[in-house]
Amino acid sequence: MAAQNGEARLSKDILDILAPIANGLVRTLGSNWEVVVHDFGLLPNSIAHISGNVTGRKAGGPMTGFGFQLVSSGTKEDVLNYPSETMDGRKLKSSTIFIKDGSGNPMGCMCINMDLTELHIARQSLERLCGVTEGVKPNETFIKGVNDVLSDYMNWALSKVDVPAKLMQKEHKIMVVEDLDNLGAFQIKGAVDYVAKELSTSRYTIYNYLDQVRAKSGRPNY
Repeated sequence: MAAQNGEARLSKDILDILAPIANGLVRTLGSNWEVVVHDFGLLPNSIAHISGNVTGRKAGGPMTGFGFQLVSSGTKEDVLNYPSETMDGRKLKSSTIFIKDGSGNPMGCMCINMDLTELHIARQSLERLCGVTEGVKPNETFIKGVNDVLSDYMNWALSKVDVPAKLMQKEHKIMVVEDLDNLGAFQIKGAVDYVAKELSTSRYTIYNYLDQVRAKSGRPNY
């Protein structure tokens, strides 16, 4: 049926198909979504059906300025995932899908609008949760087993001395043993053998260093 403005009207049969689809989409996707069916034969007040309340519009309302530009340009290509905005400043993601007659000429369109407000809030919350303090870079490694614990402790103690194990003097090795003892490393089974190997010395020497460290600190031997 032809309208007064010369544009083909969407038939009642087509509207009866599209309206339940629009309603079902909004009921499925949620209150942040809106689906609008425009009938170009009703321009400028082209809203034939609307489901959802993202933009606050009603059936019988007008098309947006962007929509008018699309119709005026004669384009037949759908426009997907473009940014738009409500009157109160909320950011939307929108898509316009043309409804065409048998000759491929647009008779109307279905516009889908998604309110991004809650997603933007969620993104900001996630960014805050995932944020780390710039400039603070502790050398922390999450370990899996006892051997990894010893390795992590040893790496930390060696980094404090900052002398390669093969070049260490006695005082350096005592410093390493003291740091490891303060961490409780020697409570771990096999720690003495591990430390002796890393410091290229004997178990007996490590025990001697432990005696010296604990005598100095007043800590009892175990």
